This record gives sequence, C-alpha cells and structure tokens, in this order.
Amino acid sequence: MSKDVQETAAEEFGSAPAVDAGSAPAHCDQHGDRQRHVAKATGEIVSKDLASVVGPADPTPVRSDGRTASNSARRQVARRAIGGSRVHARGRHQYRQRCAESTRALVAAVEAKDPCTRQHSVTVASIAGALGKRLGLSKRELSTLREAALLHDVGKIGVPDAILTKPGPLTSDEYATIQRHPETALEILSYVSFCGDERLIILHHHEHYDGHGYPDGLAGDKIPLGSRILSVADAIDAMASRRSYKPPFSVECIRRELTSGSGTQFDPDVVRVALEWLVENPPSDHSEVAESGNRSDRD
Repeated sequence: MSKDVQETAAEEFGSAPAVDAGSAPAHCDQHGDRQRHVAKATGEIVSKDLASVVGPADPTPVRSDGRTASNSARRQVARRAIGGSRVHARGRHQYRQRCAESTRALVAAVEAKDPCTRQHSVTVASIAGALGKRLGLSKRELSTLREAALLHDVGKIGVPDAILTKPGPLTSDEYATIQRHPETALEILSYVSFCGDERLIILHHHEHYDGHGYPDGLAGDKIPLGSRILSVADAIDAMASRRSYKPPFSVECIRRELTSGSGTQFDPDVVRVALEWLVENPPSDHSEVAESGNRSDRD
C-alpha cells in the first residue's frame, strides 16, 4: 500500500496501528515475502476499520438467479418499511379525522344553541368551496378552506346564549363579546395539530377589506385569501337565512349588500365571483323574505 493510500485511509478511518515488518515469520526472509506479509497485515487492519464503518461483509451466497440473498433481505426490509409508512399514514389520517369530528361536535353544540344557525357551517363550507374553485384555488387550498369554514364558528362556544339568540340589536359590550369568538376559536384549535392553516383563516374571517374589521384590523391582501373568501360565504348564508334578529334576505337584497360592501367589507374579486355564483345558485325560496336590510357582522 502506497504512502498516499495509507494517509488517505488514516484520514477516513483513523490511524491504523503500525505494522512491524520485523514481526514476520522467520521463513519470510526474502524481500518479496516480507512485503506481502506487511501488505496482508495492513489490509487486515484497514478491513477491520472498514467493517466498523459499513458493517461486516455479507457471507450470504449468491442465489441461482444471480441475486444475493442479502439483496433479497434488503428488499424485504424495504417492503416492510413501505408497509409501515402506509400504516403510519393511515394512523395520521385516522387521528386527523377523529380530531376534526371532535371539533365539529363543538360546532354542532354551538349551532344547537340557536335553531336558526343549524347547518350554517356546512352551508358556508359549500359556498366557500364553490367560490374558491372559481378563484382558481388548488385542491389542497380548497380542502383547507372547506375545513376552516366548517370550524369557523367554534369560538362561539364561549358566547352566552342570550347574546347569540338576542332578537334585537346588541349593546357595545355584547358586540365586544361576539368579536372575541375568532380568538377563542384560535385557542380551542391550538390543541388540534393539523389545523395550522385553518386556524389562520378562521382567525381573520371577520377582517374587512378596508381595514376596519377585527381582530387585527388587517386590510387588503394582508388578509389571507381564505379568510376573504370565508367572509363572503359566511355573509351570504347569514343574509339568506332567518336569524333571531332578522328575516332572510331576498336574492336581490343579498346581491345589493355584496355590491355595496365590495371594497369596504369584502374583497372585490371575491364579490365578483359570488355574484356570478348567486345567479346560478340562488338560495332556497322562503315564504317571507326581506327586500332590504343591513348586513350584519354578527355571524
């Protein structure tokens, strides 16, 4: 072994113990025999060092098909690893599903407080998904948006029933209590590990495009797109539905309110696709509808 090779081996695997050429057997008198003995001894040392790094040599014989049994074993280990990862993925999916179901149970508890809001979250999720699709969101973004829409009112679990179902206008203190529900939702969903993107959408779905919303007074593109879409979808269902404080609005009234709020409460791009969607998907007919009214930020 040349000096350069020995130095390289020493750098990679550490310095090998010195080999004493004089320790060769007495019958190795000739120079060639002595060199072969030294080379053999050095090779054994390097082989041991290599084995400590890459593991012992595989003694498994070659099979009749030309493949070593060790390669077959490695493939079996790989297949088991893939199978294990699939099981792990199923476990993650089941965990996510259980968490979502538990959280939706909270939403159902909120909606049970006020018969007027039953199925509100499901309807809002459907509208938000339709608007998001028209705006070109990806499948993953649409999934996140729908999940956020299903959970957007979970923070109302902390709002007293008397405020949620109050038939008349809210006092300033009552309205301040309502305004805390996005932050309450954030606290509740902080225990659900998969809801990172959804939490952000829910937190800001009551921001106004002109910066006069809550909780942080964000404006324009500073508001997450999912929140801007959810804001319009939430308003559409709230206006189209009967509430303790108002009758359902007619389609024309909803269109006027969206147009009026475009650029102030709502993102103009989202309003544009919402108006198109309303033409094709008018809310269900009601026996009593309001032809005029003021949209509320109460939902």
